[in-house]
Amino acid sequence: MSVRNFEQYTSDLTTEELDMVDLLVQSFRSRPEGTVWTSKQIISGFRNNGYTCTSPRVRKIVSYIRRHSIAPILASSNGYYLSHDREEIRRHIVSLEDRIAGIRSAKDGLSAFL
Repeated sequence: MSVRNFEQYTSDLTTEELDMVDLLVQSFRSRPEGTVWTSKQIISGFRNNGYTCTSPRVRKIVSYIRRHSIAPILASSNGYYLSHDREEIRRHIVSLEDRIAGIRSAKDGLSAFL
């Protein structure tokens, strides 16, 4: 799913990026749950495995993992981490809902100019 005006960042995953999905999930699962990885660290890990990636594409890959229920990768201001803690997942869902509401509010505010 691409976002209009941001296609270069939000286009569907390439075949190579789908391979990166597997690598990222395996990497998270091979570390203690809760290990936090920044986008820079993830990009470096991809580079060490012969892949090139940017921060927006890391977000797209993580989004793909979440949307397809592959692994419960959560995020904080510190980075990405894997958690199976149901309460932590609930809190993250609430955070996503808050962001959705904020985007909806911005859309509604801009609509007043039409």
